Amino acid sequence: MNERKAKFIILTVGMVFPFIFCHAAENKYADVMAKLHPGMTISEAKKVFGKYNNRFSYRNGSQQAEGAPERASILRYALDNDHYLFLRIEWTAFVNGSVSDDNVFSSTELCSLEDLQKQIPEGTYTAIQLINQSFSPDWRCIEKFDPVGLIRVVNYLYTLGEKESLKCLQVYYDLATKHKDWAWRYDLDEQRIFLITLLLFVNKDGNPVMAQPVLGRVTPDISNYRSAWPVFPLVVTNDTPFFVLTGSLTAGATTDNALTALEYCRLNCILRTKPLTPTENPVKTCEGLFGSQKWKTTFESDDAVERYLIRLQAVRCLSEGSDTNKICSRYMISEYGWDKYVATWPTICAELCNIKVEWSKTKQCFEVMNFETKGQGPSGVDRP
Repeated sequence: MNERKAKFIILTVGMVFPFIFCHAAENKYADVMAKLHPGMTISEAKKVFGKYNNRFSYRNGSQQAEGAPERASILRYALDNDHYLFLRIEWTAFVNGSVSDDNVFSSTELCSLEDLQKQIPEGTYTAIQLINQSFSPDWRCIEKFDPVGLIRVVNYLYTLGEKESLKCLQVYYDLATKHKDWAWRYDLDEQRIFLITLLLFVNKDGNPVMAQPVLGRVTPDISNYRSAWPVFPLVVTNDTPFFVLTGSLTAGATTDNALTALEYCRLNCILRTKPLTPTENPVKTCEGLFGSQKWKTTFESDDAVERYLIRLQAVRCLSEGSDTNKICSRYMISEYGWDKYVATWPTICAELCNIKVEWSKTKQCFEVMNFETKGQGPSGVDRP
């Protein structure tokens, strides 16, 4: 089947995965590119593409321009999970160690992950795309962890079967490690494989504790409670995964290789027995997790940061259904500041827990069924 022409594929387990190929990047973001001109400052450019980049800014990057003077730079801005805008600066000024927004760029370029379709084995592009849209286990941007993105790629690979899913993960690993230019250009990161394998596979011997990625000396320290956290740094409740890691000190420690994880799964694991199918409103799920015995035993009373970060993840779970913009604009607790978050969360939690939420097997996301938009939000924030 020609993947470019297919609109969707109906899978054997009753799920429908829409093919999420974008139109050519030039067409999708023609309005952005038409408004960007050499000689503009970075600040001026951000006013043009900021509405796209705000949600994906954690995927931004910069590097020295190859074969150019030392102060020449190329900045990468993510417009979504698949499309990247590049701005070239001939002489880069810095402010407090960061590239100044007053820099003037000399050229622009737009690229899409779709550019790689001809470079990878036929039939693997959708898997590569979904893998690359999933989270890389970096404690520095935990608040950006997307449980739905991880569920989606695990479920898709599940439908391919053990042999084909391992093949796709190997292809992604090769793309990310053997082509350094591609890795930076398309934000390919082999560490994404860690979290996927933790959920996609189970041990042949029935032991629920999977081999833990070596991410350095981590916080929280679950070494004494390993059986309670079998897929750490993930915790899965009601088939919804949350990322628990809040700190990693890599000095003096080793970082595991994703290839090791793949080899471990080939030798010791089989495919999970069924796809992930969340059964509850994710906000209710995370609050239930905080009340569990394993949570109380591991964290005792010092868990404020962990609770905050997992609540962010739970709210993000609701950001892909029919009421995406309404929920995001009303409950963007990441922008509240700590004091406001602490003061308003009880109200926010009560409102979100009253929303009827169902997991859609066809759309592979949480569907919000009864979101009310009238009145005032928490602490007087206007509701959309």
